[in-house]
Amino acid sequence: MKIELSALFGMEYADNMVKDTHIGDGVFLQEIKINDEVSRLLQQVKDKDEGNYRDLVSREKSEISGCPYTHRFYTSLDVSSSEENKKLGHSRQLIMRAIVLSRIVKPLPIPLHPTTILTIDGKSEAEINIGFYGTAYVVRRLRKESITNADAELMSKYWSASQNFYDNRTHYKRIYRAMMTFNDAYHILPSHISHVVLHAALETLICTTHKNNKKQVVYRLPQLIDGITEDQVVEIYHFCADVKHAAAPGLLYSKNVRELDSRDSKRYEAARWLEDSVRKLFIKALEDKSFAEELEDKKVLEAKYPVPK
Repeated sequence: MKIELSALFGMEYADNMVKDTHIGDGVFLQEIKINDEVSRLLQQVKDKDEGNYRDLVSREKSEISGCPYTHRFYTSLDVSSSEENKKLGHSRQLIMRAIVLSRIVKPLPIPLHPTTILTIDGKSEAEINIGFYGTAYVVRRLRKESITNADAELMSKYWSASQNFYDNRTHYKRIYRAMMTFNDAYHILPSHISHVVLHAALETLICTTHKNNKKQVVYRLPQLIDGITEDQVVEIYHFCADVKHAAAPGLLYSKNVRELDSRDSKRYEAARWLEDSVRKLFIKALEDKSFAEELEDKKVLEAKYPVPK
């Protein structure tokens, strides 16, 4: 039995956009628009069920990215009927892990549960996901971004280490929980709420107790990664505290981020600083196993990266 699982998403075309690469453990990332692969997939869905095909086309038009389906994460398996459920379930898990890893390398609005096409022996069916994990959002950037060949190479490089965190999550429980929280934040539309959730992921990684929380965040984070100052971390923390404890909105003086009042710029920048910081922590842990072990050991964190009492 031949089973192919294709998780579809769209992104803007750019120079050096990834075309076809193996991420790891049989998960591939492939461009499907130029080579007409998406046409083949959609036609197979249409051949099996016209209604399912119409639902698929409608979903494509409503995707938050505003792009047609241009790429897919996919797996291809040859299995016996007795292995189908187990192997297919594992493939779904691997694709979700690849999506989370892609978010760490290059945040794009790829949901954890994207529109998926399941093909069994040449017959295809679309799975339309519209729940919480069916749509992802990113903090608005100044330019359109895509996964490049360089990004895909990094994903391949980090794949083995990332699987180690999942497969040994009882040991890497802090990193594993932070990754889950980090991923959840991208499925929340209001950026000030997602900021609070991302802040929770940060605290899971770098705090050792709920006491003295602000000092742990402000003084420890700049010791752990480059490119962030204590003043910037103060802005990150205050934005989170303002939303959490004072019911503050994301923007105090602006109608939207396209017409950003200068008085709101620090809040907008704080959201970006936090996102980048959490991603840097994950990347450092993926690149350096000893750093990952430090994040897991509260006593080592307190001794090596001390904060004022």
